[in-house]
Amino acid sequence: MTATTQAEPQQRLRMPKVWRGRRRFLLVTLVVLGVIQAVLALTMALVVDGLLSAVPLTSGTPSVPDPPWAQMVGLAAAVLGIGLARWVERVVAEDLGQDYVYEQRRRLITTGSRRVWSPC
Repeated sequence: MTATTQAEPQQRLRMPKVWRGRRRFLLVTLVVLGVIQAVLALTMALVVDGLLSAVPLTSGTPSVPDPPWAQMVGLAAAVLGIGLARWVERVVAEDLGQDYVYEQRRRLITTGSRRVWSPC
């Protein structure tokens, strides 16, 4: 090694921060989507409980006078809502990962090009 390379301080490259810029918004979005999924799962459980408790048993055979359409629509909406939230969660998580990898690649290329083009 030459004296000039020994005199330069060894800079340690750090990984990009996760809680920064656009990634902060994406992480918050993932948390919100998780809360939405939990609320919808709880709603779905309560609606199923309501549907099952609405079926009266008389002499061993179930008899339903009128189907509870509102509860069935609520159950369908909760199921579709969970499916939609999971789909959006996967899209946002992929976007978060791609953003992080893009930043890492940008840093690597910038560092590599500085070393190649720097005067010796």
